[in-house]
Amino acid sequence: MSILNTPFNTPYNSAPFSKIKTTDFLPAFKLAIQNSKKNIEDITSNTEVPNFKNTVEALEFSSLILERISNLFFNLNAAETNQAIQKIAQQVSPLLTAFSNDISLNKALFKRIKYVYKQKEKINLSVEQNTLLEKKYKSFVRNGANLKSSDQSKLREIDKELSSLRLTFGEHLLSETNRFRLEIEDRSDLEGLPENCIETAKILAKKEGKRGWLFTLDYPSYVPFMTYAKNRALRKKMALAFGKKGFQNDAFDNQLLLLKIVKLRHQRARLLGYKTHADYVLEERMAKSPETVLSFLEDFKSKAMPAARREFSELSKFAKELDGIETLQKWDSAYYSEKLKKRCFDIDDNLLKPYFELENVLEGAFKIAEKLFQIQFVKINDVETYHSDVVVYKVSDLKGEFAALFYADFFPRPGKRAGAWMTSFKPQHRVDGVEERPHVSIVCNFTKPTKNQPSLLTFSELTTLFHEFGHALHGMLAKTNYPSLSGTNVPWDFVELPSQFMENWCYEKQALQLFA
Repeated sequence: MSILNTPFNTPYNSAPFSKIKTTDFLPAFKLAIQNSKKNIEDITSNTEVPNFKNTVEALEFSSLILERISNLFFNLNAAETNQAIQKIAQQVSPLLTAFSNDISLNKALFKRIKYVYKQKEKINLSVEQNTLLEKKYKSFVRNGANLKSSDQSKLREIDKELSSLRLTFGEHLLSETNRFRLEIEDRSDLEGLPENCIETAKILAKKEGKRGWLFTLDYPSYVPFMTYAKNRALRKKMALAFGKKGFQNDAFDNQLLLLKIVKLRHQRARLLGYKTHADYVLEERMAKSPETVLSFLEDFKSKAMPAARREFSELSKFAKELDGIETLQKWDSAYYSEKLKKRCFDIDDNLLKPYFELENVLEGAFKIAEKLFQIQFVKINDVETYHSDVVVYKVSDLKGEFAALFYADFFPRPGKRAGAWMTSFKPQHRVDGVEERPHVSIVCNFTKPTKNQPSLLTFSELTTLFHEFGHALHGMLAKTNYPSLSGTNVPWDFVELPSQFMENWCYEKQALQLFA
C-alpha cells in the first residue's frame, strides 16, 4: 500500500514529500477511489431510515483520503509539475470525473439524500448541518441526478472530455511560457530597465549557458521589461509572444481546445435544462442571470468609457510628444503610463520597491494577523516541502495551541504556472470530535533574491501578497465540522471578502509602518 493511502507519521500530519514518488500517485488514486466507493456502498446498503448522520454526514466523510491525495497531487501539478506528473494528471482526471459522476448519478444515494432533504423542516439541524444538506442536495440536482439514463450517459462523456481538455489547456500555456526566451547581447538594448531586473536577467542567462541577458514571460521578468525598457521593438516582441501563447497553430495551440471546451460546456448546460453555461453558473451567484451581468457591464461601460477615452487620448498625446509615437500600441501602454505618472505625480514604482522587501512585508503581514486575530507565525524546519524555495510556518494562537501550517512559495520556476493563488493541502474539519487543523499555502511569482539584492516587491505585488494572505487566513482560522464548508469553501460572492479586507491594510499608514 502506498504511503499516500495511510496516515502520515510526520509532524502535524504534514505531507512527507521526500518519501512520495511520482509513480505512487496513480495506484494511490485507484485504491482511494475503490475504498471511497465501498464507503458509498455502505451508505446505500444501510437498512436504517435515512437521516443526517447516516447519509449526509457519512457522504461528507466518505472520501477524506482521496481528497487528501487529490489536494497533494494537483497542487504539485500547479506549482512543481513535470511531464511525468502531467501524464498522470491526464490518466487520473477521467478517473476522478467518473467517480464524481458515480456519486451524483447514484440513484440509491440520491434517494436517501432527497429523503433527508424533504424532512429538513421536521428535524433539528444546526445552521452548519442545514447548509451542508442544502449543498449536497443541490449538487446532486445540478449534476444530473434527475436526468434520464440516456442523458446521464451523455453527461458522463461530456464531463470526461472536459476534464482532459482543461488540463491540456493549462499544460500548453505553461509550455508556451517556458519555451520563450528574449536573448539580449547588446547592453544598449537594456536602456531604461532597473538594475535589479538586469541582474536577474544576467543570472538567468548564465544559468542557461547563454551570453548577455535573458528575459522570459514570467511576470517578474515580463512586467518590468514592458514597463521600463526603452527599446520599442523589443517591447513589441515580448508583448506579441505573451499574447500569442496557445495561439500559434503548433503543438501547444489552444484554439480548437477552447472551442471544444465552450461547446461542451454549452451542451452540458442544455442537457441539465439551462439556456447557457452562464445561466448554469450564475444560478448559484448573486447576479442570478446573464442579463443582470450584462446590464451591469453596460451601465459600468457608459460611466467608465468617457474617462477611458480621455485618459487614452492624454497618453497618446504624451507618447507623441516624447518619442513621436503616431499610434499607441499594446506594447506602449505600460511604458508610457509609467512615464506619464512620473511626470504628473512624481511617482515611480521602482523607487518604492526598496520599502517593500519581501521578508519584511511577510513579517508585517504576520504582525497584522497577530493584532487582528491573535495568532502568531514561527518558521519551522521539521516539515518537508516540495521545493527548496518553499518555507513553512507553524501557526498558533497566543496560548501556543496549534492552529495551522502555512506554506509560502514565492518565486517562479519552469514547473510552476503563472499568477498567484491560495490553496490547501489539508482542510480544517472535525471527525468524531477530533479536530483536524488546516495546511494552507500561498503561491506567487515574485522576483527571486540575488546575491546582491533581496526580493523587492512593487506596490501591486504587495497588494497581491496581502490578497492571497487574506485567503490563507480564511483557511487557517476555519472552525467548522465539515471539510466541504471549511475555509474558502463558501459562496463565490463571499470568497473574495477576506482577501480584499487584507488588501486594505496596504493603504493604511499604521499597517505600512510595521514593515515599510
